[in-house]
Amino acid sequence: MEIEMLLQKIRENYDALMQIGIEAREAGRKIGLKPSCAESDQAPAKAQEPEVVVR
Repeated sequence: MEIEMLLQKIRENYDALMQIGIEAREAGRKIGLKPSCAESDQAPAKAQEPEVVVR
C-alpha cells in the first residue's frame, strides 16, 4: 500500500523531478563536473563519483 502511494506521488510530480535533474546537471557542468554516465541506458550498476575538471 505504501509503495502504491509513493509511486502515485512520483507520477504526480514527475515533470518537476525531471526539471530538478536537468537543473542539477547544468549546475554541475557550470562548476566543472562531468556527468557520471552519458545516458541512463549506459548507466553502470553502481553510480560513479563525479569527475572534477580543472580548467
